Amino acid sequence: MKLQNWLALFICFVSNISAITCCLDNERAALLSFKSQLADPSNRLSSWNGRNCCTWHGIRCSNMLHVVSVDLRNPNPTSFIVNMTSELVSSSNSTSSALIGSISSSLFTLAHIRHLDLSFNNFQFSRIPTRIANLTHLTYLNLSNSMFSDSITTQLANLTSLRWLDLSCSLQVPDFSSISYNLSSQLTVRAGVEYTYIPGGYLSSSNLDWLKGLRNLRGLFLSGVDLSEASKFPQWANPLSDLFNLRSLWLSNCKIMGKVPVNQLLNLTQMYVLAMDFNSFTSQIPVRLANMTSLLALVLTGSNLKGTIPYLPQLQELHVGNTNLTIDLESMFAVPWPRLKFLDIRSSQVIGSIPPSFANTTSLVTFIAYNCFIEGNIPSSMTNLSRLERLHLELNRLVGQIPANNLSGKLPDCITHFPKLQVLYLSLNSFTGTIPSLTSFFKSSNPYIVGLGYNKLTVKLDQQLFSPSFQPQVLDLSSCNISGEIPDFLSNQTQLAFLSLAYNNLSGSIPSWLFHLPNLGCLDLSFNRLQGFLPPTIQMNLFFGPTILNLAGNLLEGLIPSLLENIDAINLSANNFIGCIPPQIGLGNARYISLSGNKLTGQIPVSFCQENNAIMLLDLSNNSLSGSLPGSLGNCTSLSFLNIAHNNLSSSIPAVLGNAKSLSNLDLTGNHFEGPFPAFIQKLQNLVVLKMGCNNFAGKIPHFIGDLKNLRILVLKSNFFNESIPPDINKLEKLQIMDFSDNKLSGTIPEKLDGLKTLITRPMDGDLLGYVFSAMYAGVELSMGYKGLIYRFDVVRTYHSGIDISLNALTGNIPQEMTLLRGLAMLNLSHNALSGEIPSGIGDMSGLQSLDLSFNKLTEGIPETINLLDSLGIMNLSYNNLSGRIPPGTKFDTLSADGWTYVGNEFLCGSPHAKIECKINDGSSDQEPVSEDDTSEKWLLIGIVSAGYVVGFSGYFVVLNLLKERWREGYWMAIDKLASRISVSR
Repeated sequence: MKLQNWLALFICFVSNISAITCCLDNERAALLSFKSQLADPSNRLSSWNGRNCCTWHGIRCSNMLHVVSVDLRNPNPTSFIVNMTSELVSSSNSTSSALIGSISSSLFTLAHIRHLDLSFNNFQFSRIPTRIANLTHLTYLNLSNSMFSDSITTQLANLTSLRWLDLSCSLQVPDFSSISYNLSSQLTVRAGVEYTYIPGGYLSSSNLDWLKGLRNLRGLFLSGVDLSEASKFPQWANPLSDLFNLRSLWLSNCKIMGKVPVNQLLNLTQMYVLAMDFNSFTSQIPVRLANMTSLLALVLTGSNLKGTIPYLPQLQELHVGNTNLTIDLESMFAVPWPRLKFLDIRSSQVIGSIPPSFANTTSLVTFIAYNCFIEGNIPSSMTNLSRLERLHLELNRLVGQIPANNLSGKLPDCITHFPKLQVLYLSLNSFTGTIPSLTSFFKSSNPYIVGLGYNKLTVKLDQQLFSPSFQPQVLDLSSCNISGEIPDFLSNQTQLAFLSLAYNNLSGSIPSWLFHLPNLGCLDLSFNRLQGFLPPTIQMNLFFGPTILNLAGNLLEGLIPSLLENIDAINLSANNFIGCIPPQIGLGNARYISLSGNKLTGQIPVSFCQENNAIMLLDLSNNSLSGSLPGSLGNCTSLSFLNIAHNNLSSSIPAVLGNAKSLSNLDLTGNHFEGPFPAFIQKLQNLVVLKMGCNNFAGKIPHFIGDLKNLRILVLKSNFFNESIPPDINKLEKLQIMDFSDNKLSGTIPEKLDGLKTLITRPMDGDLLGYVFSAMYAGVELSMGYKGLIYRFDVVRTYHSGIDISLNALTGNIPQEMTLLRGLAMLNLSHNALSGEIPSGIGDMSGLQSLDLSFNKLTEGIPETINLLDSLGIMNLSYNNLSGRIPPGTKFDTLSADGWTYVGNEFLCGSPHAKIECKINDGSSDQEPVSEDDTSEKWLLIGIVSAGYVVGFSGYFVVLNLLKERWREGYWMAIDKLASRISVSR
């Protein structure tokens, strides 16, 4: 040891005989220099003072007083979730404890350091320091999710002593965006998984050659590192094959393409964990993975894998949820899986049912198989699974006439024989029968989750259902035919964090103790028959998800509570609340507020959207609110959904609303707003839904409407818009519904329509909006003429499409490019002054279900190609100037069954209401001979018409000029009755 080091040791010993752990001066100075370039918001480094750096937080020294470990991992990284509206939100309530800044080069003078952990801090997109190569004694390096931005080349190639390397730059978070539901039906789940990855930095690597010297590695974690460029080469994973000591390899969410590189992995004979989920493979799961006999856990969820699951008997954990994967459980479990403890096949395509042989895997602890199309019943042999703790079988189905996503039959008795069961989630199936006791399901441990909602079960909510020891954290008994009042014994459920009794027949009032359960963070009592008043203050408690109060669809009355504290989502819609909206409700931290469908009056409080307000959804529709829209709403930078439809609001829309640039859904329908089309809407580039119908807006539709590239629904009906339809609508590639009906539009329909890409292709599935939070509190409602009737869509899906520009003064021809819209389901051009002929290419509009061209001036014949429109169920061509024979064919016969499809076209022949019969051309003559009787009838008709003309003409002057007003009204009423009789009788 150098003389100065011995001197430092001696000074430390002399100054404090009991503490001989003082670090060396130069190393202490290096640490302080490192600290000086960091912000420390949580004061984690407050102990970094004095001479004895070996006792500082995160520092450990060797016996020779050298710093050998710097562990400054963020102990409380911010937690995130992707919520039901696909937005990333923080689920943490504490302030950030991440160190912020850059890494001082002095840190890399600590030549003896072996352990360095700086994970989950924020180094502000700086590069990985090149001087880290000096730390040649490092055996553990963790820089994960610390917001580095760099390309990995040779920075780490020198660290040949490394055994553990974590450069992950993506973080796995819960993802609820695949969950959606329709307001008028049950919850549904689209294909997807319940987690995703968010970036914790931006690292990439064009190849893995820098790994060649790191042969001592036991753990390699590169999740989120962009390997898309590297994986373009067939042998990209060759450097991995030299890491003979590797035990754990994590390449999740790395944008890897092509095949699973099994040939390069077979050399890793000691590897027991392989994770390559969330990549873009184009292959099946390699059968040769069975040769990796040490492999215990395989994670391939969400990686686009196809085919089937090979036999991998060595595995303890298998995660393979992929929508393209086909699984035959009977074939899979025809052979034993003796070590399997965890099986996750979520959102895969299961063939058939769960076979009895499945229960031979007695080691199974967790089985996750939701949204897998599983059919049939749970076999009774599953009583053998005595170790089972988690069972997720929600969202499956029964073969036959029972609707998709249903699994029926009585809840099997075998469920009660799982002594270690802690999670039972069977919601959203069609189990029948009664549940006399929940306690019988859980023998030896308290459950974490009980989900039996949305089946066809009958539950009696009494004390027999629970035992004193039954204390679940999550209890979902939605839609379980529960009746009666909420019983007092539930007040003993002190562990409840989530309670849902929605869609039952509960009556009576809500007991006050329910709002004081110590851990309750989500309470859903929606759509029952509960009545009475709410207390003035309601507070929820923090738990693992967003805090929710959902009391929608009851008979509650009185005033809205003035204080709703610590609640992320508030839904009090569809009740009988009266009075004004309390100003305090806009001052809280709620992200979702729905008060729609009540009897609220007064103005919208200006308290909404004050500074730092995080509100994302506000639905105040279907009340009796008055006054003007408060300009404070423009402060809502997070506001995504604003629905104030069907109130008595008036005046113009404040321009400051253009500052709410996150708005994706704006519904102003059914108020008394006036003025020109609001110019600020041009700023709302995220708009997906814009509904301004049934107001007093006037003037022209602006050209900038085409700049709203994300628009899917545009409703301007029942206003006073004039001039022509701007040709810029052709820029709206995502547009699926456009309703300009009942305005004063003139001019021609734009010729260019080929830019309406969605209406040309028509997606066949998926939801437009209406994710759980949106649909739970508002949804995307739409009413429009469809198939001859006014239809209301509670949740608009991507396959709903329509164009309605009826009740205007449009002229000119129907554009030929209209026939390009093969995805269009509804077209209404009625009550205009359109002329010309119906385009012959109309038969190409294969998605058309409803066509209304009535009350125009269309001429020529009806195109026979309409016979090609298999989906067409309603057609109205009445009151035009169409001529010729109605084309023959099954489609025309079906559409003209009542004859009203063609009424008012006097030159058409072949319909029940046609004035002329179609001539029969047999080759001998173009006309039938006219008999004497026909001639007499013709002259008689002429005489009657002439007499009627004289009488009518003189009657006009007598009645209109000589008689009193009330007689004139009677005259015209009689004429109307006569006309209606004639039209019915002919």
